[in-house]
Amino acid sequence: MTTYNWKVSELSRIAADGFVVKVRYEVEAIDGEHSASIHDVVTYDQETSALKMSETPGAQLVPFDQLTEALVIGWVKETVTQYGVASIEASLARMIEEKKQPKIVNGLPWTQNLA
Repeated sequence: MTTYNWKVSELSRIAADGFVVKVRYEVEAIDGEHSASIHDVVTYDQETSALKMSETPGAQLVPFDQLTEALVIGWVKETVTQYGVASIEASLARMIEEKKQPKIVNGLPWTQNLA
């Protein structure tokens, strides 16, 4: 069974108010001894985020020092939903399957180092 781990590796914010404008994230898939990962970035702008918050009752800006990784991962997953969290995880699963049963292998026939 494949396990997917979402991690935030970096946040970029506006110094004056702490508004997060960029999230660098990683998704790692692990299936036994095989793993694969992707790294990507999502960006946010204050105008679009303010509009979205106005449409969500009770929504408010979370101070930067009160952000948690779980909260930010939730933002990332919500943002990439347009591309598909399932699509990202399916791509990683295919990468792991290729590692389990490679279609292309490397090695030299005159050595014992055949993959």
